[in-house]
This record gives sequence, C-alpha cells and structure tokens, in this order.
Amino acid sequence: MSTLREEALELIKKRSRRVVNIDEFLDNYCFDIIADTGGSIVSIKTIERLEKYSSTEARDLHKLSRLFEGPSLVISEKNKENYLETGIFYSKSGVKAVNMETFEMLIKGEKIPYIYKDRGGIYVKIDPSKLKRTRMEKDLSLGDIAYKLGVSRKAVYEWERGKMDISLDVAVKLIEMLGEDITLKVSLEDVTCSRSIASSSKERSLMDQAIIKLKEKLDKMGFTTLVFNKTPFNLGSIKNSNKRIIVKNLGKKKLDEEEARLVVRLAEVSKAKAIFIADKSNLREEDDFIILGKDSVDSIEIVDFLREE
Repeated sequence: MSTLREEALELIKKRSRRVVNIDEFLDNYCFDIIADTGGSIVSIKTIERLEKYSSTEARDLHKLSRLFEGPSLVISEKNKENYLETGIFYSKSGVKAVNMETFEMLIKGEKIPYIYKDRGGIYVKIDPSKLKRTRMEKDLSLGDIAYKLGVSRKAVYEWERGKMDISLDVAVKLIEMLGEDITLKVSLEDVTCSRSIASSSKERSLMDQAIIKLKEKLDKMGFTTLVFNKTPFNLGSIKNSNKRIIVKNLGKKKLDEEEARLVVRLAEVSKAKAIFIADKSNLREEDDFIILGKDSVDSIEIVDFLREE
C-alpha cells in the first residue's frame, strides 16, 4: 500500500463509522477508499501524480458522488512537475484534487477558504452577501472598491452577485481594504464536481445486453441509473435518496467469494443493496445481496427491496 493511501486511510478511519479500502492490486479502479463519515459517503482516490489519473476514472468518480450523494476527492502530491499547494483545490476532468495537508483539514471538519487553481491562475470564491454587507457598513460604493483595486465597477457588481470569482492577489487586497475575511468557506461535504459528466458513446457501446436491459427497467421504475467502468460493479442506481443498488454482472463466471465480499461491503457502507447478474441462475434474495439470472432481468420488479417504499 502506498504511503499516500496509508496516510489517507489513517485519517479517515479516525472519523468514519465504516470504511472500505480497496487492495493495492486493484489500482485500476477510480477510487481507493469509500467511507461513511456519519454525515456523508465519501469517495477517495489517492495517486501520487495527478496527471496519471485518467478522464475515464474521473468520470466514474463523479458518478460515485451522484450515486452516493456525497463528496469525492483525489488526493495527490504532484501535477506534472509541480507540487500541489496546501489550501488550494485543483481539478482533473471536473473532479476536485487536493494534497494531503488540505485533505487533513477537510476530514477534521474544518471550513477552509475556497481557493482553486485554473488555467488563468489561482482564484478565490467570495461570500457575495458578506462582501456587500461589509462594503455598505464601511460606506463604500461599488466605484470606491473598483478604484482602489484597479478593476471595473462591473467586476465588483458581479462579485456581489456571486457571478464572478476573484484572482488571489486581488482578493488579498480586498480583504486588507475591508479588514474582513469575505472568502467563501467550504467543508468536505461542500466539495462537488465542477461540471456534469455524461456517459460517453464508447462507454455505452461496451455495455452488456443484460446491463442495458436492467438499466432500462430501472429507469422505468423511477431510478437514476449510472453505468460504471472503473469500479468493482457495473451499474449503480438511486431513487428518492433512500433506495440505492449496485449491480455486478458476472456473465459466465461463477460468483467469486472475495469479489462478492468486496461488492457487498461497498453496498453496506453506501447503504445500498448488492445485485449480481449471472448467465444461468434463478432469482434469489439473500440478506446481503440478490442474485438475478440474465433471463430473469425482466422480473426485476418483483424484487422485494425494489418494490418497498
């Protein structure tokens, strides 16, 4: 196990009810750790070099956030030749990345200023209402702020509407001028992906017919269904925030005990039900999982867990 993952795991275990740690030989997954912190289900990937984390992995990590309705983060040390700086959020295909020191602050429950790296430099999100209130308390007009900072009046107006972020150097000057920290603070639960990531046409073309059929059935039953490529399961579905399933398609393989245990543990931590699809099997409901024959996918509506409200 890498030092980075060991550090992350140690921090998470201290503040989580249940944790699943993916073994080191399964590094091809989009995540290493899933944890129930009591407030949310957190998905974590540790990787030393951020540029080696693929867009396919990032897409699946984003989908995990949607499925588990919780934050997801990549913890990394370097991006190309540059070390990730403490207190700054980076982005990889829309997924947030931080260094270990920043993650430690977040997992401890601290709220930190939202400072992020983008192509044009380093930017800060500010609290629009706090900026406006502080400006008015100081009896400053939009023009006064703009003149002292050397920016346009429209820029200050957009800051107060929450429509524009501020470069770090200008934010520092603004805070010094107002004598008040007007940055927007975020906790771990506030960390979300910066853009929507839909399944690609390539991903859809690789879907097994049993998965396609099951997805169609679940969609009709009112579930939001997501297809995964870089997780131990192939499909995840959620309905009304209280009914969640993860599906592993076995195909012609027999149910591997270790593999099944991993999927079931992930289901337990994420408060989901595990379903396995086998080529030749009858519908069988157990306490921890459901086995569904490929030919019985059409009977998914009769599964008690899915019918219960």
